[in-house]
Amino acid sequence: MAFKMKYKNLEAVVKELRGAVKAHGKQADTIEKHIDDMGDSPMKKTVSWKYGEGTYSGELIPSMETSTHRFARTHNGKVKKLPKK
Repeated sequence: MAFKMKYKNLEAVVKELRGAVKAHGKQADTIEKHIDDMGDSPMKKTVSWKYGEGTYSGELIPSMETSTHRFARTHNGKVKKLPKK
């Protein structure tokens, strides 16, 4: 399973690198470029659904989509199968 960092964690890393030795500036530039690239990520799309009295949400998993269903990963890592309308 791939390691996934959140934006705020990466921004904190960039801040620490900028405050450290001058040689770390190039690494900070590289990480900032990755942050910009992640902004266009399709994994950032969220979907929501109603179940009982609540509304729940998760991140869309485009690679698993079929002609009849979409799939989303919930906050606790489970995969939810959602019918298309």
